[in-house]
Amino acid sequence: MRMPLAKSLFAMAGLALAAPLLSASGTAGTTAVASVDDVPTLFLAPAELDRGGNARIPYLDGKTIVDGSRRIPVRAEDVELYGRSGTAYIVRTESKSEARTLVRVGRDGRWKVLDRHPSSYIQLSNDGRRVGMFEPIDSDGSTAQVIDARTGARVASRFFRSAVFSLDFGRRVLLTDDLGRNGRTFWWDVDRDTITVVKRASALYADIPANRLVYETDGNWCSALSKLTAPSVVLWRSCRETAVAVSPDGERFATLPADLNQGQDQVILRAADGRTLVRYRANFFSKVRFDTERSLLLEVWGRRWAAEVRCVRLSCHRASALTRW
Repeated sequence: MRMPLAKSLFAMAGLALAAPLLSASGTAGTTAVASVDDVPTLFLAPAELDRGGNARIPYLDGKTIVDGSRRIPVRAEDVELYGRSGTAYIVRTESKSEARTLVRVGRDGRWKVLDRHPSSYIQLSNDGRRVGMFEPIDSDGSTAQVIDARTGARVASRFFRSAVFSLDFGRRVLLTDDLGRNGRTFWWDVDRDTITVVKRASALYADIPANRLVYETDGNWCSALSKLTAPSVVLWRSCRETAVAVSPDGERFATLPADLNQGQDQVILRAADGRTLVRYRANFFSKVRFDTERSLLLEVWGRRWAAEVRCVRLSCHRASALTRW
């Protein structure tokens, strides 16, 4: 079974060093545009893109939280942003002198520690009020707990008898196990501590507000995209690509190559009916998100430089400073 894409991509980021370089050419602020199989194809190189406007959703520019015009530095060696919680932000920090810590960062940069030594997988609820923490112990079990995103107080906890991963978190937590076609995707109602099965298969991605689910089908990297509320009705399927992000209105989705071992060097933007709209190529993509119904936010790694890149079809610009790696 493949690890859910949200977890796999972060784990694969280090493989950028081994990914093949796709060169980009053009004047400053542009990228090479070609047509591959009659599909417009952009070759993205962060160093060749102009710095444009910020993304609409909060994101990290190095170790600084960027939310519109607001910039909040986070003083830690390693920083992971999970999203906005009210007027603050939920962040994981880690330093040589301090172990992994889950904190709430205010607009003034002040921290409130929510949990010391948090679990490996963290999910902020869509309303920003709760944080889920999930720790697969081994193939035989996982611990899960949900805390209040403002105070850190425990809301719920449970032990699952298989390794489970969080897909999304609304009023309930959407979880999946690691058993592939023999697995299951299910809701955990943390207030009632009840389980409701959604699909008898392991899932790779889900978006509750957009009502979309991606789950494994017949092996060999094959998956299907469906409505979360009607998983038996397949909207699109592929054994070469996997849907990893859906626009807020559900009218577009983005894919990465299905076989993670082959390198994440291509993102394809598709319409809801599966039509290919544009193909993006780069040395390596480690994150793929929509920040509006039409714009993609891509974490792009070039040969020497990495950056957040915001694209609306064939128009792309950097949304962060360049980071040398």
